[in-house]
Amino acid sequence: MQEEWPAIKKAKFHRTEMKEISDVTHVKSMVLDRLGFIPSFFFLTQVFGVRDYGSPYRNVEKGLLLLYALITGDSLSTMSRYVLEFEATIATCQEQP
Repeated sequence: MQEEWPAIKKAKFHRTEMKEISDVTHVKSMVLDRLGFIPSFFFLTQVFGVRDYGSPYRNVEKGLLLLYALITGDSLSTMSRYVLEFEATIATCQEQP
């Protein structure tokens, strides 16, 4: 889990560049400490990794963030420290009635 993640080569690009999730090492270590290797690997390869979820982030890192949110119980606003677009999404949702 400490090595670089492989990137999927896509035929269609909706974003011009891949973005990094800040402090992903903290997320990896928390998921690994709480769940261990086998459940994390199973979730990332068999449950979450069977589809491509469009965004400028790697699928495996999005899966790790989902596991992290489930483990810690963090809200979307708390998770914004890892993904900056969450802040814009939260602001947009709060503006709409």
